[in-house]
Amino acid sequence: MPFDLNHGYPHKYLPMGSNVKDGVDHVLRWMLKEKYTLDQGDASTVFLTSRGRLTKIFTSPYQMRGEGWKMAVTLYRKTFYIDEVRDSEDSNSWMVYWGYKFEQYVCADQPNGKPNIEGHINTSEAFYTVVESNINSFKLLFSGEVDCMEECPKYPTAPGYYVEMKTSLKPNGEDFFYRKTYKTLGNLKCA
Repeated sequence: MPFDLNHGYPHKYLPMGSNVKDGVDHVLRWMLKEKYTLDQGDASTVFLTSRGRLTKIFTSPYQMRGEGWKMAVTLYRKTFYIDEVRDSEDSNSWMVYWGYKFEQYVCADQPNGKPNIEGHINTSEAFYTVVESNINSFKLLFSGEVDCMEECPKYPTAPGYYVEMKTSLKPNGEDFFYRKTYKTLGNLKCA
């Protein structure tokens, strides 16, 4: 596709400031708003985090060397609260911009609307959904950013109509597709 993903960079790029919190904050705000009670039920342990943190943990064995991460974990009343400890500025901010710019090219603010590619890219603005799931005796409660939703979805309820978009650099090296497949599978959402 002939999209110029550098269009507007860096003067229209508003990266997430250090004062903006993501991760478990989205889940906790949702719990307060919805008056959600964290019921353990039959679960031996609860993990409260974001989909991005789960993806980093679960795809770690498939990452290239040097792609490490740090997590802060708090255990309170049989619930593990997991958040990422980020280093200062992301050295790949232009790649982050590309992902948001691609979304700007293919998404509209309103149904039947046209994309506005001239707007600012503000990574502090996002739409999140909260999902509750189980893995054996472990309960997961996590938030995930949603890129957009289908206009005429095959599945008319959440999360069936949510759409996740991915961009990548051109293939490089023999193991590119192997690594990309595991990264992409780690980001899949199940209805």
